[in-house]
Amino acid sequence: MNIELIIVDDSSKDKSIEIVKQLIKSYPGKRIKLYENEKNLGMVGNWNKCLSLCTGKYIRLICADDRIDSSLIEKEVTILESDETLVATSTDSIFVDSNGKNKGPYKRYKKSGAVFGEEIVRASFAHRDLYGPPLAILFRKSVYDKTGGFDERFNF
Repeated sequence: MNIELIIVDDSSKDKSIEIVKQLIKSYPGKRIKLYENEKNLGMVGNWNKCLSLCTGKYIRLICADDRIDSSLIEKEVTILESDETLVATSTDSIFVDSNGKNKGPYKRYKKSGAVFGEEIVRASFAHRDLYGPPLAILFRKSVYDKTGGFDERFNF
């Protein structure tokens, strides 16, 4: 699968930059790009910076403490490719503590299949967040192109 990995360091104070540079050396020829912010943009600002650098057809934000199954992106791209009316996919999550211990799933939906966005918005306001963290969503870049990214007036 043709994947572009864009890493934007938001002025971290740890050894993130060195780790990523070593990763790039370990995988020569792979599409891994590293960008370093001159100043800290905050979570939402950094997400928007990441989105602005993406050139692919689909986008998924993965934060520093997130992991995804190795087959997830391929499965989700297949779903989006099968129906041009779909704009995004969303998956359940499994919480893992800092020691790597599985703390259980966070199930968002009672069933699988297509759901209208209005349904998700209403349910998220009325009951609980069905969107989940950014890592739970793969979406078309065309959505970003139309919306311009996240509203930076909100923290999350």
